[in-house]
Amino acid sequence: MITLVHLIGQHFSIVDLYFDESQYWAWAEQPAFSYFSKPPLIAWIIAAAERVCGSTEACIRAPSPIFYFGTSLLIYALANTLYDRRVAFWAALLLVRLQAWRWLKIGIGIGIVVQALLLVGDSMADRLTIPGLAKADIYQPTMGWRALGDEASRLARQIDAPTIATGRRDDIASLVYYLRNEKRAVLAWPESGSVSDHFQMTRPLTATAAEPILLITHCTAPTGLADVYASVEPLGPFQTRSGPTTVRNYYAFKLGGRRPINLSRIC
Repeated sequence: MITLVHLIGQHFSIVDLYFDESQYWAWAEQPAFSYFSKPPLIAWIIAAAERVCGSTEACIRAPSPIFYFGTSLLIYALANTLYDRRVAFWAALLLVRLQAWRWLKIGIGIGIVVQALLLVGDSMADRLTIPGLAKADIYQPTMGWRALGDEASRLARQIDAPTIATGRRDDIASLVYYLRNEKRAVLAWPESGSVSDHFQMTRPLTATAAEPILLITHCTAPTGLADVYASVEPLGPFQTRSGPTTVRNYYAFKLGGRRPINLSRIC
């Protein structure tokens, strides 16, 4: 029942994919026997789920409660195999004498209440804040990523850019997922001297990238852009709201005329 409630709740949730989830989805689009930081099973599971119900957030998250339910059934079967009826009888009698059944019912009740709270919370995540906490916008890590994709799409159409580049893994993972239906390349600007994530390895920004390029960064004044590109046009700042009281700040640039030198860090 709790699994069913969880699955239904995901359908009504407005919570964006956390950027790790977006990265796992990107892995699922490129079947392999290993990935940058993890074995392949998580990507295979997402790929299988996508074939069944599509690439929505709810579908990508659906395997988690289903596997949790399957694990619960496995634990039940193992316990039933390890202990005979006599042991089960005395165990049940002991539970009754200790009134453990009452606590079990309380635990089930708490579980149902928590799932109901998550159902409500997920449906109003963009308006939920708890004053007094260090991070009052409790959904902040999982909100604002769809808005980033929408704004990047708008800017790319505005300057007719076939390529979008950004540096941080959370930003590129979210752009790859939320721009999945657009025919634009989303590429990784190197943030360090070595390959530090999956996207820098599989989607590096190279000299052959189609121009103009829309660069999205958190830096107010990126260093070295004019050394790499002959044309650097600031498009201005924009924000994405990640909660009732928090935002993420971005800056956009139109790049063109790549020079034959290596890229350096944006900031």
